[in-house]
Amino acid sequence: MIFVDTNYFLRYLIDDNSQQHLKAIEFFEVNSKKKKLIATSVLVFFEIFWNLTSFYQKSDLAAIEIMKKLLNMAFIKFESKTILANALDRASKGVISFEDCFNLEWATAEGINDLASFDKKLIREWNQ
Repeated sequence: MIFVDTNYFLRYLIDDNSQQHLKAIEFFEVNSKKKKLIATSVLVFFEIFWNLTSFYQKSDLAAIEIMKKLLNMAFIKFESKTILANALDRASKGVISFEDCFNLEWATAEGINDLASFDKKLIREWNQ
């Protein structure tokens, strides 16, 4: 199994360096065709999202759709895949940030039943 870092995903998604973009496309296509499992972490997932929305100026909804497509690539092992998928679905409603959605989904999965926060939107979402 190969660990894939943020920059490989970004080069695959964004053609701002043609040589690296082609190399990343080839890497993902080869691993997909060979059904060779590759892996990444939650941190990398969030770095990709942050780069898409901050550096590449994608809207949150556009970035969410891109992240859903990545998450659905069967040959990529994502840490906390179900939690990430649920967080993306919740975030697509636009009420709270993707990061807060992830925290709510993670807390729910862990059986946590109370929240300490000063964020009114997060508290309202938690109580629904």
